[in-house]
Amino acid sequence: MKLNVMVDLGPQEYKEMSLKVVYTEFGILLGQVEEQLNPTDVITMKNPLQLAPMGEGRLNISPLLIATTENTVDIPRCRLLIENLLEPEQQIANKYNEIFGAGIITAKVIPFPPPKH
Repeated sequence: MKLNVMVDLGPQEYKEMSLKVVYTEFGILLGQVEEQLNPTDVITMKNPLQLAPMGEGRLNISPLLIATTENTVDIPRCRLLIENLLEPEQQIANKYNEIFGAGIITAKVIPFPPPKH
């Protein structure tokens, strides 16, 4: 799944952003990442959340940038544990959209007709 957001950077200048999971030395992060045609040494992530596995299939989701007015962080690529920027699972993407007000929640496919109980 790929969620895209266009960021206004002035007249006729937009950067496409998509929701990604990034594994770093300081934890697992989820946020809007600028798409780069020519990757640089830094990944810029907007509205980052930190994901922490809690066992038994549970996941703690908390803001990375607490007690600050900033909403963007630059992550040096040398701090990545996994070079790839990964797509989040649908349920996690939905939770991110609930937190940041995108309002785009993708429902699971319900078979038609519904199963009889």
